[in-house]
Amino acid sequence: MDWKEEIGNYFGQKGHYRLDQNNHLLFDYLEEYVNYIDSFSGMNGKIENKEIGGASKRFEWKELRIFRDSYFDWDFKAYLRYEVDEESNNICLSIKFASDRKNDLEPLEDRPQEDQWYIFKLERFYEPEIFEKEYILQLLNDRYKAYMERLNEHLKVS
Repeated sequence: MDWKEEIGNYFGQKGHYRLDQNNHLLFDYLEEYVNYIDSFSGMNGKIENKEIGGASKRFEWKELRIFRDSYFDWDFKAYLRYEVDEESNNICLSIKFASDRKNDLEPLEDRPQEDQWYIFKLERFYEPEIFEKEYILQLLNDRYKAYMERLNEHLKVS
């Protein structure tokens, strides 16, 4: 065990985490992901920092969008961030991703106007792999493909 791992483990046991640094690294991973998506004809990706939440609590998330040139309104969205889980007091990777689309537009106070059409699902991951780029990007691949399959099913029905 090297000295960084040793002191990191000690601080982690005491509830002290490197959230800012990990969230900056997460942005770098997502930027690489978006650049790769952009290299495919007709496909686009976008990543930006975005504050979301209610009036009393607002948090910065990394917003990822994947969309096609001709189907901009059928884009995929995911919000990611490292945070400390309030119940366990452990660091986790939170991914709030579009799992489906909805047709009714009832305003929801806790989300931006552009997110009103999405049905989001929140997942939290605690595995040691949550800091590995390949693991994170594979999680996004899986959620993107499942979302697009559901949308294709909706389009076949309508």
